[in-house]
Amino acid sequence: KQMFLTALLQYNIIAKNKAPNTEALYQNLKANLPTGYLRSKLLFLDNADGVKEQRAIILNEGASLSVDESNRISYAFEELYRNNPELAKDLVTFSIFQSGLMNSPVTLYHILPEHVIKEIAAPVGNNNNLFDALLEQASKHAGRDVVADLVQKVESTLFSKKNKYSNRIV
Repeated sequence: KQMFLTALLQYNIIAKNKAPNTEALYQNLKANLPTGYLRSKLLFLDNADGVKEQRAIILNEGASLSVDESNRISYAFEELYRNNPELAKDLVTFSIFQSGLMNSPVTLYHILPEHVIKEIAAPVGNNNNLFDALLEQASKHAGRDVVADLVQKVESTLFSKKNKYSNRIV
């Protein structure tokens, strides 16, 4: 489900805005994210996973956040969104293309407000359910039901990840 929803989010962002330049997003966020609580909780990695120039933004101690801490980070994100909505949207977009909705320490999804995600990926429509709104928007952009396309993307991603980790073990 997480990979399917991630593919759906990415599909909608690409359909609406074209594929984002994640390198430019990373550099912009690194240079312009204001100091404060949110910035103190994010760690910018220039060589993630030991891969030269692979960029990542992760939560400091993201695997062990309490509910209160997670809420504080979400409130700090809301403050960024009120003060600089474009920068906040860049952070959401980068996060979606970095790790999507996967449960991991690098995922920012669980601290990002759903209304901002919906604004970026499915800004039109009256559907309050994020998944349904994304699916409706993607099908509208494609002019057809996109489920088969997304299933293929998920399968391709799983195969790629499996090969990546198999090659590391060998």
